[in-house]
Amino acid sequence: MLIREQVNRLWYTTGFFSEEVRRAAYPIDVDPATVDLTGPWSDVMLSVDLMPVVFKVLQHDRVWFANARHGHVLLGVEAQTWPQRDTALVTVTDLGPYAAGTRELRSP
Repeated sequence: MLIREQVNRLWYTTGFFSEEVRRAAYPIDVDPATVDLTGPWSDVMLSVDLMPVVFKVLQHDRVWFANARHGHVLLGVEAQTWPQRDTALVTVTDLGPYAAGTRELRSP
């Protein structure tokens, strides 16, 4: 589901939708569970909690989407004008600072 959502988001964001990507994400006469829906996507190494993880990446111009299984979770990334080389993910357990920052930004 995430893969198709990312393919659709790339289309809505950029208007890009190659035939190769479409065929992979929406196979005809094949059970999607039996094929690699990210076949034409590239591999990129991103850091997750300081550990390298291989992500599948779909990119057009400066817009990119990535996903990877890590432990028991499926991670998804959507980025515009943000370089992959500057991307790293970390686990956040204390959302307090983020909630406080949101409140601060929304206050008059």
